[in-house]
Parts: sequence; C-alpha cells; structure tokens
Amino acid sequence: MNPVEPKLIDQAAHLAKALNKWSKSGFKVADKDTIEDRKSNCESCEFWQHNGNMGLGKCNHSKCGCTKVKWWLATEKCPVGKW
Repeated sequence: MNPVEPKLIDQAAHLAKALNKWSKSGFKVADKDTIEDRKSNCESCEFWQHNGNMGLGKCNHSKCGCTKVKWWLATEKCPVGKW
C-alpha cells in the first residue's frame, strides 16, 4: 500500500528545510555520479511520478514530495532510504 501523498504545506516545509541545509553548506552541488545514482533510484521507485510538478517529477511518499531538483543538492538524502 502506498503512503498518502504529502500535503502541499508539508512539501513546503520539506523544501524550506532542504534549502536551509543547502545554504549552510555553501550551496554544494552533488557530483555527477551521485546525481545519476539518485536519478536511477528515484525513477525506479514505486512512489516516483515522472510527470509530476510540471515535468520536474515528484515523489508521492508522505515523508518526501521532492522533485528531481533534490538530486542536485549535496546535503540531501531520500527520507525513506532509497539513496
């Protein structure tokens, strides 16, 4: 059974937390191999919606709600342990 899709307010909170961590790191970007690994894991995940968020993709897990932009942030990880 899939978890309930995160509410917009929860997605906004997750984004704010991620951007705060990223800014504190000096805006470090993940390396190419890390980005490709994250992409591969998300695209094969049962929670990933390829066409969500106007083409940015979307994780429909209740603990996440991210887009493929998150793959680039060196400070981030998958909240359900996929990467």
